Amino acid sequence: MDEETIARKADWQAVLDDMDLDQDGALNREEIRVAMSRGGYNPTDEEIESMFREGAFDDGKITFEEYFAFMEDMPDPKENLREALDVFTEHAGEDGAIEKEKLREILMKGIPEDDANELLDAVDVNTDGLIDKEEFITLLMNV
Repeated sequence: MDEETIARKADWQAVLDDMDLDQDGALNREEIRVAMSRGGYNPTDEEIESMFREGAFDDGKITFEEYFAFMEDMPDPKENLREALDVFTEHAGEDGAIEKEKLREILMKGIPEDDANELLDAVDVNTDGLIDKEEFITLLMNV
């Protein structure tokens, strides 16, 4: 294992240890719920169950190795931001804004239509049908 992987593993171990309220070395459903609520998200019971099903955490616990593998598979947020900015730059008009409908098409490749509509309606504060750079930044911070 290279030094970078060892360092990432140590970082993720510290995160898991902070979330592991009963200090048993694994995360249960309630610990996941508490950790997510600390981050400002209050998942439903169904969302928690879905996470455990999708992650194949059949024993009701997420061990460190499972957690580490899951987190390593997560997309790099910086890379996602770069990709989003590339899309914005590619589709922006001369005025530096992108048409709301074009951005809706792009967003719907990764999120449900209702969510895309809600996000775009929230960030198009001047309701001109265009998303300018400031509105786009707001959008990225809310995705």
